[in-house]
Amino acid sequence: MNPDRSFRLYDYVYFRNGYQKDAPKMLVELKGIYLKRYWAGWLRWKKYFEIKLGAIVQSSEKEKEKSGV
Repeated sequence: MNPDRSFRLYDYVYFRNGYQKDAPKMLVELKGIYLKRYWAGWLRWKKYFEIKLGAIVQSSEKEKEKSGV
């Protein structure tokens, strides 16, 4: 979050499954981040973030398929 309490703008999200050197990873297009809320009862609202993702731009699994491994 920026100092003026607005959200930073991002184009991509980088996912990595684990800490190993050869861990699967992928780069995914980010369509948006939204702050949502729902009624939790007893005069309370619960807040959560909703992340909209787009297409997979790059994936270590796709690279492995191309190389035939």
